[in-house]
Amino acid sequence: KGVIFLGATNRKDLLDPALLQPGWFDRKIRIRPPNAKVRLEILEVHAWKMKLSDTVDLSINANNLP
Repeated sequence: KGVIFLGATNRKDLLDPALLQPGWFDRKIRIRPPNAKVRLEILEVHAWKMKLSDTVDLSINANNLP
């Protein structure tokens, strides 16, 4: 008790099937990639201290990310 184990992967197909059997993980949470609006917010959070050129448009980058 008192132990939390968190696992994450983007390649479920490569996991050992034993890990997916009942009893190993209590919950499975699917986290989808962020949309363009959220990607822009993420870029702004990470770039706010940077001295970017006036020609840099983070929204263009956010729209072009997968």
